[in-house]
Amino acid sequence: MNPLPAFNALKKPTKQPKKARKPILRRTKSRARDESKYRARVKEWLIGKRCAVFPWLMAVQCHHQRGRRHALLLDERFWIPVSFEGHKFIHEISPEEARSRGWLCKIGQWNTILKD
Repeated sequence: MNPLPAFNALKKPTKQPKKARKPILRRTKSRARDESKYRARVKEWLIGKRCAVFPWLMAVQCHHQRGRRHALLLDERFWIPVSFEGHKFIHEISPEEARSRGWLCKIGQWNTILKD
């Protein structure tokens, strides 16, 4: 009997080639489909609307009063037509006043769906 191991046992195991990893999607297919519908609906919805914050300006953006998560993205009850300046006013300059005028939901209700 030979005390040395067989030659094959001393060989390093061959490495399996690494599988290429799939990149993480920025958005799911269903979310991308919803966003595509959203863009088309908003474009049509904004026609002829004035800014809710500064009525002398035409609306060019859709402000979401409660957020854009899940079903809120396509829920027109919470869409508010705003100009660029109006949107900046709501989020950056005076969110407290925007809440008092109903342009922003109450604290703690952001991105929550209403229970009917």
